Amino acid sequence: MALIAATLGMVANAARLALLADGVRSYLAAFIAALIIGVAGGLLGRVAKVPRTTVTIPAAVVMIPGPVIYAAVHNFAVGDIINALSRFTEVSFVDLFIAGGLSVGRMLTDPNWAFSRYIDSGFGLLQGEVAFLTATLIVIDMTIAGLYWAMSHATGQGDDVMAKLIRKVLYVGAFAYII
Repeated sequence: MALIAATLGMVANAARLALLADGVRSYLAAFIAALIIGVAGGLLGRVAKVPRTTVTIPAAVVMIPGPVIYAAVHNFAVGDIINALSRFTEVSFVDLFIAGGLSVGRMLTDPNWAFSRYIDSGFGLLQGEVAFLTATLIVIDMTIAGLYWAMSHATGQGDDVMAKLIRKVLYVGAFAYII
């Protein structure tokens, strides 16, 4: 089991590093590598008769960008907020795209994983989740509106770079959260 996970992580991470060397964005390279892990891990786990998470999760953990997280914390500590936010955004994207690649890989190798409990349980199961999603979207929208209003009026000009950055990060974060 550990040998399968290590080999899978090595192959996927080598593919990710090759993509980075070719100029592919870090989050897209992480998605492709996680997709490789998700698909191959599902198939190898089935062949080896081990749970897929024991193969896919250890293989994917090595792709989390630790040096970038450290640099972001360091930038916050020295007061370089713009670079810190940029690095935190990069780390967040990479982490979200790793999760997305693993999820898509799981959907490709196990189509019933994402949809079977909704189909089997009927529409009644969706009511609580629909209410939760609606409430979450309202809170996110109100937060975005409030932050954008507060940040755009902070300088008196109505056009603040930080306001635009926060707005874009929240919009992308809300979209990723919904997915």
